[in-house]
Amino acid sequence: MGDAQNGDAGSRTADDAAELRIIGLACNHCGYASADSAGGLRRAHPPAVHMIRLPCTGRLEVIHLLKAFEAGADGVMVVGCLEGDCSFMTGNLWARRVVDHVKRLLAELGLEPERVEMFNIPGPDGAGFAAAAGAFAERIAALGPSPVRRADADPRRAIRVALGDDALPTG
Repeated sequence: MGDAQNGDAGSRTADDAAELRIIGLACNHCGYASADSAGGLRRAHPPAVHMIRLPCTGRLEVIHLLKAFEAGADGVMVVGCLEGDCSFMTGNLWARRVVDHVKRLLAELGLEPERVEMFNIPGPDGAGFAAAAGAFAERIAALGPSPVRRADADPRRAIRVALGDDALPTG
């Protein structure tokens, strides 16, 4: 299907990137609205990015992000409102602290801290979301699959279970 079948093992292809497991955790008001808007503009995010909608990124805890990596996520992007513009006052500021802490933990564990990132995008900014998701997917593709990835695990399911009722339906 991809260039990998042509023997070009030294370069990554779009098919390789699609096989990556990237979890996108987005607030309902800005992050998810921007992802939805990107689709309406026909600027869909990379297929490797699987979005999970939250009422606010302020609901995130360190354990949620770590569970995603434990279950085989290659990268986690958190998409919240612009700083100072959170619908829940300071939720995105809390999420930034959580992401920064997880970066430090990943580094202590010997994993690349670049595998997790916080993005602040005004809603609905489809072009901004598509650019951020594309850049993050390229970063994760360059890093390659997570060294703790398990073939039998489903990071989307694991993060939904960890979030419980905080994960909103995406339909």
